[in-house]
Amino acid sequence: MTCEECEEAYNEHGKDPPCEKCEKPVLMPENYDVIRIFNLCRAQLIISFDGVVGMSLPAVKTAMDMLGIEEQLSCAEKVMVYAEAVYSKKQEQPAPGSVEEE
Repeated sequence: MTCEECEEAYNEHGKDPPCEKCEKPVLMPENYDVIRIFNLCRAQLIISFDGVVGMSLPAVKTAMDMLGIEEQLSCAEKVMVYAEAVYSKKQEQPAPGSVEEE
């Protein structure tokens, strides 16, 4: 959902969107496809005992073909960098319901 779509959805219900709490990154237009592909492939992860180590390249390739992406090498590299950043951040967070030692 874009910021404009979110704002419209909240305005339809007479509310202001919670922009100050939104964690959605501001994207440059050339990265829109990266997020679309990541979202299509987010369940296609490669997992080891240490957690997520990557995303399935065949799944990324299939998603790029479905979306008609022409610059596939560059796009795949961006998807992998984004996935690594997202999943490394998630692995740093404690699991839901876990108790952290103080």
